[in-house]
Parts: sequence; structure tokens; C-alpha cells
Amino acid sequence: MLPRPLRAPAEIAGVAVVYFAAAKIGLLAAVAEKVVSSVWPPTGVALAALLLLGIRAWPGVTIAAFLLNWTAGVPAAGAAGIAVGNTLEAVTGVLLLRWADFRPSLGRLHDVLALGTLAALVSTTVSATIGVASLWASGAIERSATGFLWSVWWSGDALGDVLVAPLLLASAYAPWARWSRAQVIEAIALLAGIVVATHVLFQPPTGDEYAIFPLIMWAAVRFGAPGSTAASAVVTALTVWYTIHGEGSFTGSTPTHNLLLLQMYLGLLGTTGLVLAAITTERREAGNAARESEARYRTLLENAPEAILVHRDEAWIFANRAALKLLRAASPDELLGRSALDIVHPAYRDVARARIDRERATGEPAPLLEQQFVAMDGTVLDVEVVGIPIVLDGRPGGQIIVRDIGERKRAAEALRASEHRFQLLLDSVQDYAIVMLDRDGRVTSWNEGAERIVGWQEAEILGREFACLYAPEDAAAGKPRRNLDTAAARGAFEDEGWRVRKDGSRFWANVVITPVRDAAAVLLGFAKITRDLTEQRQTEEALRERQAEAQRGRRRLETLSQRLLQAQETERRIIARELHDQIGQALTAVKLNLQSLRSAAGGVSGENGAALPLEESVEIVEQAMQAVRSLSLELRPSVLDDLGLAAALRWYADRQARRAGFRVRVQTQLPAERLRFELETACFRVVQEALTNVARHAGAALVEVDVRAEDGRLHLTVRDDGGGFDVTGVWRGATAHGCIGLDGMEERVRLLGGQFAIESQPGHGTTVQARFPLSEGDRLDAAHAGVVDE
Repeated sequence: MLPRPLRAPAEIAGVAVVYFAAAKIGLLAAVAEKVVSSVWPPTGVALAALLLLGIRAWPGVTIAAFLLNWTAGVPAAGAAGIAVGNTLEAVTGVLLLRWADFRPSLGRLHDVLALGTLAALVSTTVSATIGVASLWASGAIERSATGFLWSVWWSGDALGDVLVAPLLLASAYAPWARWSRAQVIEAIALLAGIVVATHVLFQPPTGDEYAIFPLIMWAAVRFGAPGSTAASAVVTALTVWYTIHGEGSFTGSTPTHNLLLLQMYLGLLGTTGLVLAAITTERREAGNAARESEARYRTLLENAPEAILVHRDEAWIFANRAALKLLRAASPDELLGRSALDIVHPAYRDVARARIDRERATGEPAPLLEQQFVAMDGTVLDVEVVGIPIVLDGRPGGQIIVRDIGERKRAAEALRASEHRFQLLLDSVQDYAIVMLDRDGRVTSWNEGAERIVGWQEAEILGREFACLYAPEDAAAGKPRRNLDTAAARGAFEDEGWRVRKDGSRFWANVVITPVRDAAAVLLGFAKITRDLTEQRQTEEALRERQAEAQRGRRRLETLSQRLLQAQETERRIIARELHDQIGQALTAVKLNLQSLRSAAGGVSGENGAALPLEESVEIVEQAMQAVRSLSLELRPSVLDDLGLAAALRWYADRQARRAGFRVRVQTQLPAERLRFELETACFRVVQEALTNVARHAGAALVEVDVRAEDGRLHLTVRDDGGGFDVTGVWRGATAHGCIGLDGMEERVRLLGGQFAIESQPGHGTTVQARFPLSEGDRLDAAHAGVVDE
């Protein structure tokens, strides 16, 4: 195989070589100007080459034609014109044959006629016209000789298309490799007979050259186009040889007359073989197609899923596998040859006989009929039969297609029983109105539950549009139709709304509409299920009213709780101030007086021992002052009011750490401006309660307090590494510690619209988290929305 870039040049070179060689052979029969032959093989070579290789091989024709004529003594301009004419002749022939749906295998009479007319008779006029004109223009011939020369040129090219092109085309498509040994021997004998017969026929006395035609016909019938073209080529070569050497019937008259007789003989020789070969091939292919069609039809019948039987003269002559299986026949012999009515149940034989007679009389298929057959084992079969009249070997017959409908009838019976049970089920449902609708919304089925809920009797409502069940304003607005369309588009539709009973009263209904489709997804109708929810709706409305009232009470309680906490903080602040400013100052004055008395008494080591009670009194006063100070700080540390939340948290955390003996880390990230009073108080109280719980119960070594403002919220976290506890148990009051402190923390956070959470496990520490809205507006929105993390 040549590389792709070299393939086209190689093809062009090959065409040029073959064309040039064929032209040299054709010049042996030249009759005028040394370049015009009675049979011009290159014309057939060019046509066959362009048909087989494609028009792209035309340069090979041009080059070879130019070199041939130029080397034969034709002036260069004339040789160029002839080369162009020969090339255009081949290209024109190819285009015309393509237009005519020509097949190069020459297996159809259509192909032979197209080759003989479009190529041999039409396209050759191009070469003859341009070639003769080129010779005259170059001065190679006289004007008076153009007519005769044109006819010789045209007829020679035509014979080249008829004799040489078919030989090359048929050889390219010939099944040489599939020839049997007998075919090879027959072909050799035929070739020898042609050679011997041609030699004998061209010996004196002459005039019997047409006697060779039977051998040409033999080649055409037995070997098709390859055989007929090869035989014609052999006869043509021998005929031209004998004619050139003055032998045969084509030498005894004038040259013009001899040429005419020779070309007529060769033309008839070639076309006769081609036509007969094409007809033989078409008949052979038609016969093969018929046999293949018969085989396919028989295979189709044998393997058809339906039972098919054929009868002739009222006896069965064919039954496929499905028929044998249906009739319980062990083999075809058990059924074939029996009367066609033997398998028909006695109750249907008269009907079957009438159907057969009607088929014969009318020649039309009998309509579909349900009847019964009797199988070979006596089983009665429910079947469906279609009869088709046919004629077999000139005798009347028929073909029947049988379908076993026993399963279908049993399924139909089961379906009817199922539908009856289903209807009984529907009628037993009293709490639901189950209705079937057609595609237009008309009622086709109505259960007893529908009668109880809506009031319509089945006889009254069937066939009415279900829009009569809607409120008048909904029906006028087209709601029923929209509901059906929505159900069909989405696969289901559910709605709640007012519906109307027969007496005009309204009820609140839950409605579900589902489309009903067949196996091919074709919409058949709708199933509509309705439930009366009037009592449930009334109950739900009453419940919603009670829930709204409870919500209003809850809000009042929250408001009261918030006011109580605010009052509590205010009271704490007042009491803390009183303890610090009044009682603390009074105790300070008492202490100073006692210290003055102690100094006046001379100290503890005085002579009369009077200083000892004074000393004890000073200590008691100091203890009382310390208790008042601690109480004041516990009630409301002044640092919270004076310095803000961050300073208060650090002060209180350090104080509790010193008391309980744990380390504390406080981190704050707060806005520059002070937080509002209730927010600072709530945060401080949550941290205060959390640290108190750590000191009392956790046994922690490290406590972390983190307060930061982010994304419009204040985040508070208190985390310790202590013993932890069961959060669920504490919330439920299941532990000894109870959950009053936790409730207080959650209440404070919730009242400010925040969220509160505790995470803890025994042995894994505790984390208390609270989130508050920073702005008052966000607090109110959260409080109204009930944002509580419970």
C-alpha cells in the first residue's frame, strides 16, 4: 500500500501508461490520419479509470493522449486539442452516468442502456468534435475530410466504450475468487470454443461471422457481465486481426462499407452480450431475492409469537412453532393433513365453516372472532382468530392467525371481580368522598362517603361537572378547571377550601386530585378524594385562639418579669448605696470612737485591763464593716455603674478566683460606647451566677470568661475545666443542686431577646453561652419572635 501522498500521483501515472498502451494497440486498426481507428480502446480505458478511481485521475488521460498524438506526428497544438477533447469526453461520460444512477458492476439492464447511450453515443461526440476540429485547425486534414473523419472517430470511440470499458468494469467487480473448479473448466472450454469458432468462421467461404453469437450468449448466461465482456473482447481482437490481414467478410467491399460492417458487427456483439448478461443477472438476483424473501417469510412465520396455520383444500399444510405449542402438538405430523375444522370446538364449527365459505366468495379477510379450539390433548382453548384467504398452487386456501386469550379472559374476570371488591371498599369508606372524573371533569363514579358528605345521590350526580361542588365564586373564577390542569401537569394536586353541599351549605374540605393514566401515559381521567374538615377547622381555630391568648399572657408575664428584675436591680443598687453610705459610715464612726477610747485607756496592757473589751469591740465593728461591704458589693457593685461591664467582670472574676482558689482569664471586646443598662446588668449577673456555680460545685483549676461584640450581637462565654455535670438531669431537677440558678440566667437572657445554652458532661467541664442583640430594636424583634433556645 502506497503512502497517501503518493497514491494519487501513482494512480494518474498508471492511467497514463494503460491509456498509452491501449492507444498503441488501437492504432493498429487506424483507418485515417494514423490517429483515427475503427475501434479506439483508450476511450473505454479512460471512462473505466475515471469511474473506478474518480474524476481526479483525469490528468493521466490528458498526458497520455497528448504524448500519443504528438509522437504520432500531429502538431503540438492539435495534439493538445485532441488531449483536451479525450479528457472532456471521459469526464462528461462519468458525470452523465452518475446522473443516471449507473452502477459499474453492470448488473442491471438500466446500467447497460445508460452506458450504451449516455457514454457510447453522447459523450463520444465531445471527443470526435474537438479532435477533428483540432486536426483541421492544425492543418493536419482538409476540410472536406472532416465529416467522414468525425463519423469514424465517433464510432471508434463508441465501440471503445461498449467493448473495453465494460471489460474493465466487470473485471473489477468479477467474483473470480469464488469460481468453482467446474466453472473454471467451463470457462476454459468456452474460451477455446470462441477462439476455434472465430478462426473457422473467418475462413473462406465467409459470411457466417454472426454464428459466434450463441457462444457470446453462453458466456453471458453462465458468467454474467465478466464472461460476456471477456468473450466479446476475444472475438473483437480476432475479428480486427483477421480484417487487418484481409480475411473475413469485412474486406470484400469498399473501405467505407467494410468499416461500417465491421463496426456494426462489433457493436452488436458487445451490446448483445451486455444486455443478455444484465437480464440474466437481474433474473438471477430476482430469483435469489425471492428465495431469500421466502426464507425470511418462512422464518418469520416459524418464529412468530402468534400461532399461524395455513390450510389448503380444508386441510392443514403448515403450522408454526407457536401453533404447535398452543395446540399441544408434539410434532407437525400430529396436526398437518388433518381437516381444518378438527381443531374447532363443535359449538363453533358451523360459524367456522361459514367464515371459510365467505372468505372464498369475497376474497377478503374474515373479521376478528372469539371462539374456542380443542387442543390435541382435548384441552378447550379460548382463542381469537383472524382469517386471510390465499391461493396456493392455484387451489383455494387460507391463513389464520390465532391468539390465546384464555389468560386475557381470566384477567378480565379477575379485573371485574377486583373492580367489584374495590367498589365495595369505596362504598364502605364513609369518612371520605371518593369520586372518579373523566378528562373534562364530569363525575363517573361516586361512593357512599360522597353521598354522606355532599348529599348528592349517585344517580343524581353522574355525568355532571364536578364544578357544582365548588363555591359559586370559585366556579365562576375557573378554579375547578385549573385544579384539574395542575393535577395533570404536576402528578397531583391538594387544596383546602370551602365546598358546597347539595342543600347549599358550605363545609371546609381537604381535596386531593390525582390524574389517572393508562400504560402509555395517556390521560384517562382523575381520582378525587375529599374529606370534611369542618369540625377539625373549628377545633384548630379554637386552639389557635387559645394559643394566641397564651402568647399574650406569656408576653405580659415576660414584661412583668422584666419589670421585676429592673425593680430588683434598682432596689439592690439603693440598698447597696445605703449600706455603703450610711451604715458603712456609721460603723466607721463607731470604729473611730472605739479606737479613741482604746487609746485613752492605755492599750491592752493597761493597768486596770479596761482596754480589752474595747479591742474586742473594734474587731467586731471591723467584721461588721467587712460584712456590710461584701453585702453591698454582692447586691450591686459600684464598679459596674461607674466603670462599665469590662471593669466589673475583671474585678468580680479576680475576687471570686482569690476566694475559690482557681485561675481566671477574662477577655473583652466591646464597643467604645457604654452598653445599655439592662444589657450590662444581664451580662454581669450571668457571669456572676456562672462563677458562683464554679466556685461551689466545679472544682475547676482554670476559668475563661470571653465577652465580645460581633455582627450586631454580644457573645458571652464562660468556660471551666471542672468536673462538669448532667445538663439534662439538672434541667429536670434530677440532681441535688436543682436548676434555679440556671433558670434565672436563661430568664435574664431571654427577656433581652437573646439565646442561652449550656454544654457540659461529667468529667469534661462546663461551657455557658449567651448571645444578646446589641440594639434595642433587635431585642424587641427577637422577643416578639420568641427567640429562645430551650
